[in-house]
Amino acid sequence: MKHKKLVALTLSAAMTLSMTVLPANAADFSDVEDHWGEKAIERWADYGVVQGSDGAFRPDADMTRGEMAAVLSRLLGLTQTAENTFPDLDADAWYTADVLKCVSAGILQGDGTNVNPQGTVTRQEAAVMLARALGIQPVEGDSSFNDAGTVADWASGYVNALSERGIINGVGGGNFAPESEINRASLVTILDNSISGYANQPGATIEATGTGITLVAAANVTVTGAAEDILVAAGAAGGTVTLSDVQVSGTVTVEADRTAMDLTGTTSVSNLELTERASSTTVTVAEAAAVSTVSNEAANIALTGTGKVDKVVTTTDSVRVETEGTELVLPDQGSEPSVPSQPEGGASSGGSSSGGSSSDEEDDTSYNTVSFETLDGTVIATANVVNGNTATAPTSGLPVVGEGEKLTWYVKDGEPFDLSTPIQNNLQLVAVVGSSAFASGNGTQAYPYRITNTSELQGMATLSEAMKTTGYVFRLDADLDLNGIPGEDWGYVTNYFQGVFDGNGHTLTADKTNRGYLINYTIGDATVKDLTIVQNEVFFGVMATANYVAGATGHVTVENITAKSAEGTVAQMSNNDSSFITFMASHPDSSVTFRNCVNEADLHLTGNYAGIFLGGYMGGAKNLTEGTIVFDGCRNTGTVQGPYIGFFTGNENDKPDASKITIQNCVNEGVLLATKGVNWFAVNLGGTDPGTVGANELAAGLAVNNGTMQVLEKLEVTLTVGADGVLTPTANTEAATRFEISVYAQNSYTDAGVSAGSSYVWLNEDVLPGESTAVLTKLDKIVGASLYEEQDIQWDEVADREIYCNARYVVRDGIMVVHEQDMIDGFNNTADSVKLNSAPRYRVNVYAGDSLLGTADFTNSTLTAGE
Repeated sequence: MKHKKLVALTLSAAMTLSMTVLPANAADFSDVEDHWGEKAIERWADYGVVQGSDGAFRPDADMTRGEMAAVLSRLLGLTQTAENTFPDLDADAWYTADVLKCVSAGILQGDGTNVNPQGTVTRQEAAVMLARALGIQPVEGDSSFNDAGTVADWASGYVNALSERGIINGVGGGNFAPESEINRASLVTILDNSISGYANQPGATIEATGTGITLVAAANVTVTGAAEDILVAAGAAGGTVTLSDVQVSGTVTVEADRTAMDLTGTTSVSNLELTERASSTTVTVAEAAAVSTVSNEAANIALTGTGKVDKVVTTTDSVRVETEGTELVLPDQGSEPSVPSQPEGGASSGGSSSGGSSSDEEDDTSYNTVSFETLDGTVIATANVVNGNTATAPTSGLPVVGEGEKLTWYVKDGEPFDLSTPIQNNLQLVAVVGSSAFASGNGTQAYPYRITNTSELQGMATLSEAMKTTGYVFRLDADLDLNGIPGEDWGYVTNYFQGVFDGNGHTLTADKTNRGYLINYTIGDATVKDLTIVQNEVFFGVMATANYVAGATGHVTVENITAKSAEGTVAQMSNNDSSFITFMASHPDSSVTFRNCVNEADLHLTGNYAGIFLGGYMGGAKNLTEGTIVFDGCRNTGTVQGPYIGFFTGNENDKPDASKITIQNCVNEGVLLATKGVNWFAVNLGGTDPGTVGANELAAGLAVNNGTMQVLEKLEVTLTVGADGVLTPTANTEAATRFEISVYAQNSYTDAGVSAGSSYVWLNEDVLPGESTAVLTKLDKIVGASLYEEQDIQWDEVADREIYCNARYVVRDGIMVVHEQDMIDGFNNTADSVKLNSAPRYRVNVYAGDSLLGTADFTNSTLTAGE
């Protein structure tokens, strides 16, 4: 079968079948019984290709152009529509969509201005439209009809072609009657004569009968038997068409794009034609199958398999040929091409300097094959690109990109690929679709979400809820300065986290104003690795909590993390702070591992207690009896100062269990200076509990102290309150250069009446020797707002905030009143209430430069009254 090569005469690349509601069968028509066209009408009505109206088919009525467009659109499964440029085509008419589909497919063209949809169709017009629809090329020469001289020049070749094939037989007396109108029954009869086998249902199997055209208009169809010609129409786009042990004496024509043509068994095809609409099609020829000639006009074609393909003749250079021994004729290379040199495993249109040259001179043009694929390896398209040129990505057959997503092309199992990069070798590019909140990626191990700026880092929060059930992989691809991150004190980048955060050797430098964390809660398995944290004046940690969400615990690892100090700064730590993890909870089948974590930062504790690696406690009010903790390769080289300092943990509130702790290759090479207590594990509650004693004995035998772990001698410190309530510190040392004065009180949280932990409200002020506080004063009580009798505080107008929970407060007549919801929010837990009603406590830290000399605690009763 011959096929046209002009764009205007080829079918459109469509994807799905028309969804018009159809009559069940021809018996539904009231006017076709005993009609000479009844059998053909019945067949095509059952397929849903022809329809009637009001229960009648009107077989003897003249066919209109709109009606014929509808028949051909349904027949082929067209979906792609052209722009409506016809003034006589009503946008709301029932036939408009089908007319525009046929215009897009080159079947219907109009007269240059109008398309005349309600006009009747002459016999010669019907011949042209049907031949175009079936891809039949005009045949030049004299017609056998007596009235051939009256056939229009534009129709003559098509009439000849249909006559030669026995599709049209004339009207009697040897005449064709080209200008006579064709009625509906005659058109259906011609259609019936043309097509011997038809499949328009996905998944169908059809047996070819050896004559006529076997038309495939649906995806995932299998053809068996013997065929004269096979047409794979637009309705098969995006699917697979299998020729199983089929003997094709004529031509297999593919008009559908993104189609997988599988020639299996002993299938034999004389000619396989891929029209320009068959872009991104893959032809696979099985071992016992064979094709004599493949003629290609489409872009991004792949020919694969172990079967035999004699020759490929292509008008485009975007063809990948992998069948062994195939002669490849590239564009503009003459009529007698030589067999190209064969790479191992088959022929290729790229990479050969002699492939296809028909002249005496060698063609030194080399090609590279670029394959565009989906994640599962399905080939979307292939292109043979001249070495040094760029590749163009396909525009059809791509994965679905949803709202808030984007597609990035990656080198397979590699990095993103910039399509403006000259192609220097063969490439497999993979379409990766993921959240547009990141530079690229889909959050998998192979294609992690790439973070290149602070906006993308904050994009992690968009997946916070999703990470309750799904783990994602993130990769930091740039050093980031966290100016304004988190957006509030004690904030976090993402509330929930599950998966992997790969620092990739990069650095996060802490904000100078707001303290916070990268991660608030881990869910399930979570790893943060290969990251440097640079601490600034305020503190930034990797995780606030590990395994704290009951029922969603897992194995948490911080690995190859280094904490440093910004040049010229000493970070201020609060209670339980750590650059690594603040709190962990112990649950069955859970673990927390610190591996190759190093603290190089110099840290000052403004609170009571903290640890270098686990800042707070382990166990989460359960004690460490159900999960395990591993310290492997942990090292400190910094100077850490405060009242109570722990190397491994900072808060003795939950007691450790030595049997659940693993310590190996851990060493202190820095300085731990405490004014009240220091050890490997926290001793802020005295360190006499058997669990604490056992853990410290374990550490003493396994960890190495090559530095300093020292409790400073107690200083004599006084805190004098003046008549106006201001506070003046003194110490019995001339070395003191600065006093850090704190006023604080402890609160307690409940959730549904059950204890949910505790925290502090805390105020700080630095005072030079001989000077008094400018802000802090002696307080009589610190209370939550609900306990303050005078309920006239306008909280929206309050700007002052304490530093532990970032809660607003006011001082009235010696009473510090604290906003309760702020305390709950600042504690980052699920508490529904907080209680604060306490006398204040006072803390004075004495410094010589950046070195802590001593600490003293006071209550109102131990303050010294001034004059």
